Amino acid sequence: MNTARRLSWKPVRRGAIDCSPACGAGCTYAEYLEAVEAAEKLAKKLPGFKPRVWENLGWHYAATALDAHVSVYADRGYYVLASATHQHAGDPEWGSFFARSPKGAIKKLKQNLRREIDTLQDFLKRLEDATK
Repeated sequence: MNTARRLSWKPVRRGAIDCSPACGAGCTYAEYLEAVEAAEKLAKKLPGFKPRVWENLGWHYAATALDAHVSVYADRGYYVLASATHQHAGDPEWGSFFARSPKGAIKKLKQNLRREIDTLQDFLKRLEDATK
């Protein structure tokens, strides 16, 4: 009989600690407040984006758009656009784009999407020509 207890990933505040039982890293309420402030600041740089904060071995933040299909977060001096999903051809992931600014990360995604659109339009034209 398995008597293991499932630990919650919902953060619990206990004085200065604000950490989920499943994490156990000792995340603090001060770190949470810093992440909230950083997320709000980042989202303000990107029109249409909303702040997002989560806890997993520390407090993390991002700015998200399109129902969180597009996320921009800071990582070691760069801004990273990640998890930009789309429904084309069963490909669930566009990958990550590193840039020196949040708008630079979005610009790289747009460039990649335009290349993909060009590729699809070319393929469609060749298909139409081949099936006349």
